[in-house]
Amino acid sequence: MSISENLNQVLKQIQENKTVDTVTLVAVSKYSEYDAIAQAYQAGQSHFGENRIDSLMPKALQAKELEHDIKWHFIGNIQSNKIREIASVPNLFAIHSIDSLKHLKKFYQEIQHPVKFFLQINTSDEEEKGGIKSEAELQDFLDLIAQNKNSPLEFAGLMTMGKLRAENKEAAAIECFSKLSSLRNQLEKSLDLTLSLSMGMSSDYIHALKAGADYLRVGSTIFK
Repeated sequence: MSISENLNQVLKQIQENKTVDTVTLVAVSKYSEYDAIAQAYQAGQSHFGENRIDSLMPKALQAKELEHDIKWHFIGNIQSNKIREIASVPNLFAIHSIDSLKHLKKFYQEIQHPVKFFLQINTSDEEEKGGIKSEAELQDFLDLIAQNKNSPLEFAGLMTMGKLRAENKEAAAIECFSKLSSLRNQLEKSLDLTLSLSMGMSSDYIHALKAGADYLRVGSTIFK
């Protein structure tokens, strides 16, 4: 099947399984060359995700040169010495993987135009995985966010990944997504905010949709 056909299959699944009005599909293009991205773009896809700045930046510059109105999402681990470069990506739309106060402070200093960000929550209690692990830690982030309400860097919501190691990965993913949804509901009430959920990848995005995902990060299903 072509990239366009794969994309249409995912969009069909979104329509059949979504539980919110609008779901944004982020096509994760980290293993794809720009011509594959261009094929998806020509088929109507506008949001793309990358997990490394050395891959994202050249693709974003190429999109700009070709006048492709692509909205870029950074979804990978963040290194302190790469924050300025991430902040300077043309048409950067969102950062999905903030789990360090130091990094968030630096992004507040560097971001000069509207960009969304998601706090990464570790819902699986796996030590080797990134993400905020405790309520006390989360509160430190919320305090910093409250101090920067007028920043162009906008707190958009929460992100998580399903469990890396589990006998039943499907059940484990459902549990992780349910935890994130519950946490979002608590925060919306306590903070009087509307927050989105970024969750679900190629292997588990249908479960994420059923749990209320607003943003999906799907790669291999589209670019296989």
